[in-house]
Amino acid sequence: MWYKDEADGSFIHAADSEDLFRWEPIGAVLRDRPQEGPKVFSWMGYYWMLTDPWKGLGVYRSTDCELWERRADILASPGSRTDDGDAANHADVLVRGDRAFAFYFVHPERGESPRSRRSSLQAAELSFVDGDLACDRDRAFDLDLDQQGSTH
Repeated sequence: MWYKDEADGSFIHAADSEDLFRWEPIGAVLRDRPQEGPKVFSWMGYYWMLTDPWKGLGVYRSTDCELWERRADILASPGSRTDDGDAANHADVLVRGDRAFAFYFVHPERGESPRSRRSSLQAAELSFVDGDLACDRDRAFDLDLDQQGSTH
């Protein structure tokens, strides 16, 4: 399990469990910057971790889920779709064979008013380009949510 440890500067920590009841803390696995919302998934021969450093999504790559290599951030720039005009926050990922989709939220009216707390759920297809994870949030895609498939 990966999680944000606020007591340790909001760095990403990990814990292991053999029975999902008793957990053994491992300690920090990412110390490059404060962030939260780690999401780990397997796709295209790698393990990926998406995090929320509050300016788009952090991308990390691993071959063993123990050592993580920071890659380029994604979804930091606003998109052009309705209500997608802010950096992405807290993502989840749906993997369907050789395709993967990020689901994230934005605050389309960021500011001081009560409406600035409004969230909008967005989705974008991920790409695998030269060994890296990429995402063009404005690129059109098809996704059948009724289709059977694997999720990670």
